[in-house]
Amino acid sequence: MVFELGKYYKHTTYHYLYVCGVVNSHAYGMGLIAESIHKGRNVEFMVVGSDENSSVNYTEITKEEYMETCFSE
Repeated sequence: MVFELGKYYKHTTYHYLYVCGVVNSHAYGMGLIAESIHKGRNVEFMVVGSDENSSVNYTEITKEEYMETCFSE
């Protein structure tokens, strides 16, 4: 599996990602930018790779699961 723009993911350690954009940097080249959150913590942006090694231990989840887990009170 590889990360895809517009999709939601959960890691086995309960780290959640929403891949929301594409970035082109001088140091890393093309990459994907994602909202990164551990439940109960602040949301941060992070760059994620677009190869299979970048998505090890992540599974795709629904938007509903992401929103309910990360943003419900």
